[in-house]
Amino acid sequence: MDEVVKKIAALGLPGVILVVTMAATGLTGAAAITAALAFLGGPGGMLGGIAVLGLTGLITDALAEVGLEDLLTAIYCQRRQSEPHGKLIEEIEALSLFNGDIKDRLKATVTDGCGCDTVVNAYLTDTTQEAIAILERVPGMTPAHHRDFNVVAEVLTLNQVG
Repeated sequence: MDEVVKKIAALGLPGVILVVTMAATGLTGAAAITAALAFLGGPGGMLGGIAVLGLTGLITDALAEVGLEDLLTAIYCQRRQSEPHGKLIEEIEALSLFNGDIKDRLKATVTDGCGCDTVVNAYLTDTTQEAIAILERVPGMTPAHHRDFNVVAEVLTLNQVG
């Protein structure tokens, strides 16, 4: 029993999900694994179930690295650039696991971009941050809002060195 527990623990959350799903099938052995993967995969079948468990592993790694609120902020920062804000606000309202404070911060992320600078700047190189600082010192230059990007005319393209 200890050996089985060690092996499942090594798999992390995806292993726990698989074991719980296998137990819910009421089957044993290979049939339980097959049924559990097929259930998790939905229309994707067993291969979809394997993909779901892999994706679960990636998400849990990201959560362990940055925390839930920072991960959600990064996701909504990205999505606010291409999806209607009203749709995202409705989606945030429907999140029943969170209190009002987290929902309010996520809504501010969608409507105003609050928190996006922190998330984006965490992945910028020193050279990029230096270039941004130089551009911010140019008289008359102001940060653009993402809603203006579709009407921007390209004036200059910089070539990558290296």
